[in-house]
Amino acid sequence: MTDGDLSNYDEKICRLFAYLVRSGQSKEKFAMLPFVFPEAPDGFFLSEYMIRSRAKTLSGIEPKHYDCCIKSCVCYAGIYASLDTCPECKEPRFSGVNSHGKPRPRRQFTYIPATPRLLDYLANTSMAQSMQYRANYNHSPGTFKDIFDGKDYQTLCGAPITVNNTPLESGRLYFKDPRDIALGLSTDGFGIFTRGQATAWPLILFNYNLPPETRFHTDNIIPLGIIPGPNKPAIPDSFLIPLLEELYQLARGVHAYDALSKSQFYLCAFLIIIFGDLPAISMLMKMKGVNGLSPCRACTIKAIPIPGDTNHTHYVPLSTNLAGLGRCHEELMRQAKEVDQAATKAAAEDLAKKYGIKGTPILSFLDSIALPQSFPFDFMHIAWENVTKSLVAHWTGEFKNLDQGVELYELGKMWKTIGSIGASSGPTIPSTYGPRIPDVSQKGSYMSADMWTFWVRFLAPVLMRKAFKKQEYFKHFIDLVELFSICLQFEISQAEVEKLRTGFKKWVQDYERLVVHLNLGTHNN
Repeated sequence: MTDGDLSNYDEKICRLFAYLVRSGQSKEKFAMLPFVFPEAPDGFFLSEYMIRSRAKTLSGIEPKHYDCCIKSCVCYAGIYASLDTCPECKEPRFSGVNSHGKPRPRRQFTYIPATPRLLDYLANTSMAQSMQYRANYNHSPGTFKDIFDGKDYQTLCGAPITVNNTPLESGRLYFKDPRDIALGLSTDGFGIFTRGQATAWPLILFNYNLPPETRFHTDNIIPLGIIPGPNKPAIPDSFLIPLLEELYQLARGVHAYDALSKSQFYLCAFLIIIFGDLPAISMLMKMKGVNGLSPCRACTIKAIPIPGDTNHTHYVPLSTNLAGLGRCHEELMRQAKEVDQAATKAAAEDLAKKYGIKGTPILSFLDSIALPQSFPFDFMHIAWENVTKSLVAHWTGEFKNLDQGVELYELGKMWKTIGSIGASSGPTIPSTYGPRIPDVSQKGSYMSADMWTFWVRFLAPVLMRKAFKKQEYFKHFIDLVELFSICLQFEISQAEVEKLRTGFKKWVQDYERLVVHLNLGTHNN
C-alpha cells in the first residue's frame, strides 16, 4: 500500500502510530501533546486507543490468541489444546466464565503470524527490490561473507522441497525461485523487572533475503510474540506450535503478489537458522544445558562432578583427543527418539542425562533444519558475555572463588588505573568508532556486548601493555584479540577459518598452561 492509497485521515493515523512506536511515549506523555501544541486543529490529536485500533485495521494483520498456563508452563495449542489443567504445575486453565458464558482463560499467549507481513513485503516495490539480495548473491567457494556461503544453505539449494520428508507434488526446489525467503529465528529470556527472577521470552524472525546492513534493523525484524512468563516455559515447544504450522504452510507455498513483476505466484519461505545464548538454544533443542553430563550440542564430550561441590556443578575437562566426538543430526534424532519412547519417566531422565538431549525438539520436524548445525554458537555471548568477562574475573581475582590471593595474572590496583584511564579517553574518541566506555573497574556490570567489543579491540591492547607482571599474559590476551578481530571481519577466507580453528585450540591450551602451570610453579617456589 502506498501513500496514495490512503485517505488524509489514515495518513495521519499512520504518522501518529509511527510516532507512538518509535518514540516510546507513555500514555500520559502522549496525552499531553494537545497541551504542547495548542495551535493544532481541534481533533488533530486522537486517543492512543483510536490510533492503535485503526492502525491494526490498516495493517491487515490479525493476531492469534492461545490460552496458556498462568505460569507459562505450556501453551494450549496442538496436542495440548484440549487440556483444562497444566500438565506440569497442575494449575487450572480457566477461571470462571465470561459474559458470553464461555470459559475465561487465566492467561493467553498472543501469536502474530509472519505470513501476512512477508506477503506485504513482496507487494511493496521498494521492499521487494531490497529482498532480491539473496537471489543476486554470488557465492565464491572458499570465502565466507554471508549465511548463504554456509554449507547448510548450499546443500539445500536445488534440493527438492520436502514437508515431513515427503517431496511436494509440484516438484519445487529449495530457493530455486528468486522470491523464496530464508528466515532465522531467535529468542532470549529477559528480566521483566529490575528486581526478582521473572522473565519473558520474545520470539523473533529475521528476513535473510534483505542485505546484511539492514536485515537486523528494528524496522525489519518480524516479532512473533512474547512467551509471557513469569517463569521459563516448562514445555517451550508448545509455544512454537503456531510457528511450526505456519512454516509448514510456507514450505508448501502461499498465494502472493509480486510488485516487481506485477504477477501472482506462490511464495515459499524456509527457516534455516536458529540462534540465541546457551540457555535459549538448550531450551529450543531440548538439551540438558551447560551443567549437564553431556553439555555440548555439537560434540559428545563428557563433564564430571566437582568433588565436594554441594551445588552439583559439573566440570568439562579439556581433551587432547577430540576425534570422533562430533554429533550429527541422525545421531541426535535417534537419541531423542529413544528418550521419547522410554518406558518410565525415570528411564527417560537417565537417558537424557546420558545423551544430553531430553526429547525430540519440535523445530527438528522442519526439513530445512538439521541438528546441531542449524543451531550455531552465538559469537556475541561466547566472546563478549562469556570469555571476556571470565578473563576480567581472572585479572581481578573474582573467578568463581578460585585462585584466592595475588597471582601473576592478577592486576590488583592496576585494574582501577586501567578503568579510570579508559573512561577518561571517551571525549577524545569519535562516536562513530563505538559506544563510550565507562570505568570498567567500577561499572563492569553496565558494559554491553558492544562496549566490550570496543574495549577489547581498541582500548585494552594499549592500556594493558605493561599491566601484567609477566609479559606472557599480555601476549596471550593479544592472541585472543587477533582471533576475535578475524571473527568480526566482513569476509573470511577458508584459510582464516582454519587459522581460527587451530588458533582457538592453541589459545585454550596456552590458557591452561599459563593459569595452572605457571602459578603452580610460583606456589612451589
